Amino acid sequence: MDNKTYLDQLDRIKKSIWLLDLKIERKEQALHSISSPGLEPHYSNGAPSGDAAHAKRIIELETLRANRKTIMEIYQHFEQEVETILDNQNTECSEILADRYLKNMTLREIGYHFGYGKTTISRKMMQGIDSLVLPKQPFIAENAFKASGVQEFLVAA
Repeated sequence: MDNKTYLDQLDRIKKSIWLLDLKIERKEQALHSISSPGLEPHYSNGAPSGDAAHAKRIIELETLRANRKTIMEIYQHFEQEVETILDNQNTECSEILADRYLKNMTLREIGYHFGYGKTTISRKMMQGIDSLVLPKQPFIAENAFKASGVQEFLVAA
């Protein structure tokens, strides 16, 4: 795995969390827009259908919330690994990488912060990426998501 692919995993995980947040929000809205079964019984194949459908929606929502929590733990672990790598380098390029990958700043924002144009920031960012020293066993998002059982939520590269 090259250094850029390694760092880009942060963005992939953040996008995965964002998409999962959208799914959770939609499920919550659907759950609240459809009132729970009323006093009148609803039957399907001899069993009350309203209660079962409502319970199923609640279980789906709780499962999504649990998956989000798992993904956040994966993200926080990886974020700490990246912070340690960048702290060990302690260069302007590593600060630029921290702003980009950890603080989600745009190239324009980073350039303003350091007093450089976007082209210079982009060049320094690439220098920083090229000089990164990854751990012997670097974090691999696919492996972490698979081991945690949430691989279907990882955004493709």
